Amino acid sequence: MQAIHKSISQLLGDVKVFHEMRDIVSENPHLPKSHRFYDYLFDSYISHVIMGIRRHIKYRDNRIISFARVLKEIVDNPHPEMLSRSALRPSSGGPTSPQRKPTGMDDFAKFADPSGTYVCQQKVKKDLDELKATAKACEAVADKRIAHREKGPPSIIPIATWEELEREIGKSLDVLEEKCVKYYELFFNVGAATMIPTAQGEWGEWKTIFSISWMPPTNNR
Repeated sequence: MQAIHKSISQLLGDVKVFHEMRDIVSENPHLPKSHRFYDYLFDSYISHVIMGIRRHIKYRDNRIISFARVLKEIVDNPHPEMLSRSALRPSSGGPTSPQRKPTGMDDFAKFADPSGTYVCQQKVKKDLDELKATAKACEAVADKRIAHREKGPPSIIPIATWEELEREIGKSLDVLEEKCVKYYELFFNVGAATMIPTAQGEWGEWKTIFSISWMPPTNNR
């Protein structure tokens, strides 16, 4: 779960960087609004983020590490006592949590079955189904056009335009982040409002690199 959380956090950070870079271009009156470099950036962004989403919604191969795989293992777990209140919420806090919540906070209840003792597998299945359904269009693009290109017309992909694809990406990432935050809290008893990484120090703010000019003007003649 730690590796999954880090992977999704990095993906969300990369998406934020791309959109901020696009804003830099669009707000600069001295730059052209269309350019081969922008096409390259956009194509790279789409491939990166679509495959990042795809990576975490696949679960049928038990050799892979993915967020959907974690949820699927909970759903299929034949030993519910492994995911009980006592196992995940000992009196000192989460089992490996670097932070502790105030005693008496019963956040386990939102995961619990009617007995209040174990994680409810039906609730987890509902989250898994929602994750898969929301990312269905992105998964189709990844499987049929990016991971490899299948034969057939563009109509085999349920997305008509790049603008629509970006909307689907946004919806998929919102649900992926929401569910990952939720289940990270289940395992580590640590809550968070977002998984987007925070810039650290002067060079943690990536836009700094664009504030230092060093290349001489290009002679286009």
